[in-house]
Amino acid sequence: MSDVCHLREGAVEAAMSEVMAGSADLGREVVRSATASWEVPEIGFRAPAAGQAELTTVERLLRRACVGLSAMQPVRRIQEPEAAARIDEIVDQLEACLRGAMAFTLTIHDPSGASYIGPNSEIEDELAVVAEEVVSMAVECGMCSMPGTVRTIVMQVPHFNETTVSGFVCEGCGYKTNDVRTTATPSRCGRTHTLTVNERSDLGRQVIKTETAGIEVPELGLRLKPGTLGGKVTTVEGLLADVRQQLGAASRSSDDAAPWAAFLARLDACIAGEDELPFTVILDDPTGNSSIEAVADPDPSMLAVAVVYVAVGSEGASPAYTTQWVTQELDHFDFTTRGADGATTFKQRMIFTDKYYDERTGGPIFLYTGNEGDIVSFYNNTGLIFEFAERLGAFVLFIEHRYYGETLPFGADSFTPENIRLCSSEQALADYAHLLVQIQQGKLLGEYKGLDKSEVIAFGGSYGGMLAAWIRVKYPALVKGSLAASAPILEFEGLVDPTAYNAVITRDFADAAPGCADNIRQVYNNVLPEMRTTASGRRAIGDALRTCKPVESQADVDQVFEWSNSAFAYMSMLDYPAPSDFLRPMPGNPVNVSCKYATALPTQPTDAERIAAFGLAAGVYWNGTGDAECFDIYAQLSPNLGNMTPWDFQACTEMVFPITQTGTTDMFWPAPFNLTAYEEACMQQFGVMPRPYWAQTYYGSNNLEAASNIILSNGVLDPWISGGVTKTVSDSVVAIVIEHGAHHLDLRWSDPADPQSVIDARKQEFELISSWLQDVPSVSIA
Repeated sequence: MSDVCHLREGAVEAAMSEVMAGSADLGREVVRSATASWEVPEIGFRAPAAGQAELTTVERLLRRACVGLSAMQPVRRIQEPEAAARIDEIVDQLEACLRGAMAFTLTIHDPSGASYIGPNSEIEDELAVVAEEVVSMAVECGMCSMPGTVRTIVMQVPHFNETTVSGFVCEGCGYKTNDVRTTATPSRCGRTHTLTVNERSDLGRQVIKTETAGIEVPELGLRLKPGTLGGKVTTVEGLLADVRQQLGAASRSSDDAAPWAAFLARLDACIAGEDELPFTVILDDPTGNSSIEAVADPDPSMLAVAVVYVAVGSEGASPAYTTQWVTQELDHFDFTTRGADGATTFKQRMIFTDKYYDERTGGPIFLYTGNEGDIVSFYNNTGLIFEFAERLGAFVLFIEHRYYGETLPFGADSFTPENIRLCSSEQALADYAHLLVQIQQGKLLGEYKGLDKSEVIAFGGSYGGMLAAWIRVKYPALVKGSLAASAPILEFEGLVDPTAYNAVITRDFADAAPGCADNIRQVYNNVLPEMRTTASGRRAIGDALRTCKPVESQADVDQVFEWSNSAFAYMSMLDYPAPSDFLRPMPGNPVNVSCKYATALPTQPTDAERIAAFGLAAGVYWNGTGDAECFDIYAQLSPNLGNMTPWDFQACTEMVFPITQTGTTDMFWPAPFNLTAYEEACMQQFGVMPRPYWAQTYYGSNNLEAASNIILSNGVLDPWISGGVTKTVSDSVVAIVIEHGAHHLDLRWSDPADPQSVIDARKQEFELISSWLQDVPSVSIA
């Protein structure tokens, strides 16, 4: 057995019991096999085998039991009050164990003999991981000069990155230290982890802090810059104790002892879990490689990531940009159109970076054709354009779509029926073309030598991908070629199977876990419709879903249908392999995580249990941070994109997607596309009549044989592949189908978690774009 990581060899007894006497025992490591059950005999609680193996701690085991037992209590208190009272009693006793208020025995029963409870040792607390190999090196203790040993291990921290940890304990004076350094590539996003320490047990949560992370405790006014304390694998308590040690040494050299003494007393209270509760610990890491264990999370693989942000200026992050407001024509197709104030122009926002552009050699312009949202959000989520720009010396330009973000032609009055009429793809493309002409004439960005002669490559994803493809079709003299990612240019009447979109979503969930799609379909088609009809049923729906406001009316239940449908659709679209914050914060592989909840049902579940699991499954989208205490079923779909009224208008004019639900070919409820009802709704909201055939008439997306230099990429996981071009049209209109790829995954920053299919797709895209550009050598990327 290793004296560092406590790996055990040989058989382990089938039943293993350990007495837990205090808070230190809560951090003890537990290896639980798929066949192992566990119990706390003092309170008469026993948990069955989980069906899958896990590496966890005593605390996480107990806390997850509390969460699981509490999930259905609102419903049980109505339907089974006696059982609910007994469960409340068990939860109270488990929480007492977590607070260290009572000693208890943890017994693991494992017929396979493959489980164990780790010992209570400080080195175990600090290195709660299993090492593949331990390397030892003799050194002198820095405190007493006695000989000692540094042990170094390289391991894969569960649900984290490959990390190198070194530990040293002096047998002479007792001095100990450790250091952690991640060997992973810095994330494309920084991460801010926030933990509210509400009780003593929260101090035992595991912390992985790299050398790049800063620490903050706002209540104390404590803020330590990145690099302080180096890297560590520790606990919240251990981290604060290390801070206390360093600041205590600093205070002794200070001439003003009184403020230091008061501050350190408050810090000591935090470490002891006493008078300062609750307080907040914030770990801010621009490389994204630190973590704090989640609070009360039933799935320990989900880290408590409160904020995911783009670390501007760091390696692999979107570079700093310049904002410029340019004068744009109000109506490109009517020479008489004027606003209420007589104006014929408006101000349009564009952002750009010249980081990669070299005036001495020139280079192309990489144009992102802005789509339905704030342009900064797309700038921060389109890493591929910067990776390619660095290799090809490109000037990167993002133009915001009229009526979205901050580009409002009529200011606060832009969304009135009279003013919103100029929101269309045709006007947007003309905007982009007009600005490109201004650049060619030296009237815009003229300070950049050679930019007026630069060739232009358009990039875009989703609706932006449609615009990227169409700008090459409509303005080929201005745009040399286009990369149109996840662009559903065939998602129109007569060109698409209307059932295909929802069939892809259903396949994604069905493939993620057996029974996942079936369980969701059962709720939509049986449980919700039946409970919708009575007031008590509607109240039970709200209780089971944990809605912020009671579900009182049938209209509220209808909103539950839409709220959950949106969640499942967006998780399928954005089923990225790494955590993301594009529309909302979500974990990596969100469909898999969602299906863990959707399938966590007893053998014969009640309707309330089905709805609770259904709500948790949808909550992976709506509560990706784990911070929400309840669900607002009327919440905005994506705060990152801003006001979506203009998209509703476009959907009522030219972007008419005939998407149908059947309840059989998909996991939703029957909802056939009804053009008549659609037209009536649009007339009521905007006073306009949809033109379902106009887009294909104007752009000819169903026949691109005369087009050239367009890449049309689509991910197999993405429901919008239903309206995408998946077969190559010609040598220069190339379709790329990405296995295991979600919605425009190829446009995102490269990530270690990327499937090989998207790596190959980016390589092909780069080679095609290089071949289109004059005077640029065709080079490949690894």
